[in-house]
Amino acid sequence: TDVTPPTISNVTVTATTTQSATIVWDTDELSNSTIGYSLAAGSFTTEVGIATMRDTASGVGQHTVTLTSLTPNTTYYFQAKSTDPSNNTATSTNGGPGYSFTTKPGAVISNVTTSYINNTSAIIIWTTDIVSDSVVVYSTNSDLSSPTEISGTGSMVTSHSVTISPLTQATRYYYYVKSTDSESNIATDNNAGSYYSLLTNNDTT
Repeated sequence: TDVTPPTISNVTVTATTTQSATIVWDTDELSNSTIGYSLAAGSFTTEVGIATMRDTASGVGQHTVTLTSLTPNTTYYFQAKSTDPSNNTATSTNGGPGYSFTTKPGAVISNVTTSYINNTSAIIIWTTDIVSDSVVVYSTNSDLSSPTEISGTGSMVTSHSVTISPLTQATRYYYYVKSTDSESNIATDNNAGSYYSLLTNNDTT
């Protein structure tokens, strides 16, 4: 009967973006792959796991887990965990506090505003500190459910302008902006979760 847990080694963060991180590690026997993580050292409350049995690159393949929906420019702490087919579990916490990584900041978005509004369209403008593309996500719902996403010209710029249309006359719209740099790092500005808003005109002439 196997009562020996796997030995975990070579825990490495191989890639980070503004919203994701990829972590790899080795084990000395076939086992599954789980990363537990949080914003606090020594706390690994959120878990992402893959049931496929892995060991090393020279065997059936390294353990690889990608974390998604992370916050830009934020430090996370994590542990690696692997359980073998006999249900023996090993964890690697880097001595207790966990391993860590910091997501990339991406573009810094500022000066988001509506520069022009008429009955059926509006122009949203903003700036970024590095060149990136231009996307506006908008909805008539204050929680931004059922959104529409519209892109600008596709050019990589620091001064952004996106026209959203067709809109409905005399209607309030809620929106946020998004810019992705040349390394695919996504930055968003949703007005601290409250979203920006605009009201289309009700001109009759």
